[in-house]
Amino acid sequence: METLYNIMFLLASIGLFILSTQIISEGLESLADRKVKSMFSKISSKRLPNVGIGIATTAIVQSSSATTVMTIGLVNAAVITLLQATYIIMGANIGTTITAQIAALQSYSFTDIFLIFTFIGVLMNVLSKKDMVKKIGYALVGLGLIFFSIKCMTLSVSTLKDNPVFVDILTSISNPFLLLLAGAVFTAIVQSSSVMTGILIAIVANGLVIGNGGNSFLYVILGTNIGTCISAAIASVGANANGKRTALIHLLFNLIGSLLFFIFLVIYRDFAVEVLAKLFKHQSTQIAMFHTFFNVVTTLVLLPFAGALVKVATRLIKDNGEKGTSLKYIDDRLLKTPSIAVSMAIKEINYLYNDAKESLVLASDDLMNKSTKHFNKAVALKEKVSKSNVLITEFLIKLTSSKLSEKERVRVSSLHHVISDIDRISDLAVGIERCSQGIEKDNINFTETAYQDIKVMLDKLWELSDVSFDTFNKRDIKLLEKTEKVEDELDVLRKKAVDNHIERLSNKECEIISGGVYERIVNDLERIGDHMTFIARSIIEVAHIN
Repeated sequence: METLYNIMFLLASIGLFILSTQIISEGLESLADRKVKSMFSKISSKRLPNVGIGIATTAIVQSSSATTVMTIGLVNAAVITLLQATYIIMGANIGTTITAQIAALQSYSFTDIFLIFTFIGVLMNVLSKKDMVKKIGYALVGLGLIFFSIKCMTLSVSTLKDNPVFVDILTSISNPFLLLLAGAVFTAIVQSSSVMTGILIAIVANGLVIGNGGNSFLYVILGTNIGTCISAAIASVGANANGKRTALIHLLFNLIGSLLFFIFLVIYRDFAVEVLAKLFKHQSTQIAMFHTFFNVVTTLVLLPFAGALVKVATRLIKDNGEKGTSLKYIDDRLLKTPSIAVSMAIKEINYLYNDAKESLVLASDDLMNKSTKHFNKAVALKEKVSKSNVLITEFLIKLTSSKLSEKERVRVSSLHHVISDIDRISDLAVGIERCSQGIEKDNINFTETAYQDIKVMLDKLWELSDVSFDTFNKRDIKLLEKTEKVEDELDVLRKKAVDNHIERLSNKECEIISGGVYERIVNDLERIGDHMTFIARSIIEVAHIN
């Protein structure tokens, strides 16, 4: 009965450790969300800066799996290339070793003071009303729980170390390959190499031997690096070819690194005793340092061959003619990092607007050239805008459920209205195309002065288009004032165009049948201008939040 209780206590401690890593991950991620976004915006074609981004991002989010999943999302959305993703993944494998280094500190008595972080963090969450203080408190709770859970695991293992069954289980597997496989399987189950490394630290801290001693525990660590790839593999399901290739590169990187070290450890059987044990007194530190050493050396060795990894992945996973979704920049995998997801959503909306504007350009070209040759293309663009509208709306709804700052939440809310305005712009563009159809069908003729008034309105509309989206992207209130001014000028031009046409009708310069069509055209142009202005005004509520 006591043995059963001790096993349950061990499992509960492992569960607490997994929870603590998630808490500190969420806490640090919410604190540094904008910094992560800033880092990813600096992605270039250079190797080391991209590796650095992978290290820093993973150190912040405390999970190489989370960084890899996010990277798959960016590759899937064609925001970064496969080669850039490869460098980031290499860095992520180094960054993930931070958790093991923290866990290894439990070997030193001074770290007992860190247990108080849990209490301090809870007080900060309960007593403070400031969002930043609460986030810091949440991260401290996670940090304190890491030390507490490691202590619980160490205590639970100490109650089992005299149990012959438990000891037999640890020593029953001595084959290096089976030890590696065991590490991979257990890591795949918990989906975190850091968690598995933390469990190993708790075991060896009690003087227990894994396998037949020597390098045995190092083979398990090699296995954890393979098992952690399961999260990326799951995330790549449903991704395009490049998304799947990213997950494959992650697997290839860890497989090759593990194979190289596996061969090295098999040849140098006393590496743990003759090197690690002499360099580091505590075995828990030996585990953490080997985990870091493995990932740093593997990165240095494979960094020059990143292009080769990309080529292998490209050959193994074919494009198979996939077209992907109609969305260019957003992907559900980006939801793991809300600030990047918001940024990509805005980028997607700019892309959506370009389609809507293109439909308007085609419609105005047909109108001014008394043609309907662009009608089908304008309608196709309108249908594309409507379908994208639905997909973007679904993404924004999911994003609203993420941990956003107040400013980001208001921004996301305003984006719903923006995509609706863009959809209406493409609607009205097709409406103008239908007017061109009616003009051609009924052989309606406008005077040159009538067309001149329309051209003046169109010129003002293009000006309004530029300034409104400049306002939207820069979120500049001063630009909004300019937008409002240009819209007022467009309203005046519409009234002048209608008045001029009424005068032409009175003077019988235009046919009566043309009156309704002409007025609809200039009214639609003004309404398009209204929607462009609404897009610019979407920044008002956000601008008022500090």
